[in-house]
Amino acid sequence: MNLKKILTNKYVVAGAISVFALGGLLYYEYKRLLNYCISFNRIKVNSVDMSKFDFDLFMNFKNQSALKIDITSTSANVYLNNNFVTSIQNSIPQTIQPESTSVLGFNCVLNPDKVLKILGNNSSDLLLHREKVMIKVDAKIKIKFYFINVSIPYVYETNLKDMMASKPSDSSKSNVGKCK
Repeated sequence: MNLKKILTNKYVVAGAISVFALGGLLYYEYKRLLNYCISFNRIKVNSVDMSKFDFDLFMNFKNQSALKIDITSTSANVYLNNNFVTSIQNSIPQTIQPESTSVLGFNCVLNPDKVLKILGNNSSDLLLHREKVMIKVDAKIKIKFYFINVSIPYVYETNLKDMMASKPSDSSKSNVGKCK
């Protein structure tokens, strides 16, 4: 009877150690997964008229970890000078290879009247003072991590001048590391 109790206790201890080790490994892999950076790539204008400004926004997603990332979808809210402008989504799955950079694309449709109302008397800033026009993208990136779906929040802030520059300055801010 005593031998049976000792063996049962050994199995319980071995099981508990295995569960903690697996949990630690999953946590370590999750932290490595968060080692990424996102930066602005470019804008491609599709169409412009008085009621609609349709463009594609492209962002660089740099996976600095040794893990392959499967992005299942991305949704984001876009703000202009801290005022909500539009929502954008990309539900096309994409695989980001380890230690590589991929481009994520989003279609964005804006109402020019709404943008001008947000800017108010400062509408000329779009052309004359682009450094005063602040753009914020508040995104949720949904990824598949082994068998678990994880939502990663991402906030990117910059001004229009920096966004449109061929070589952006270091004035943009995000809640993840700077791209190196």
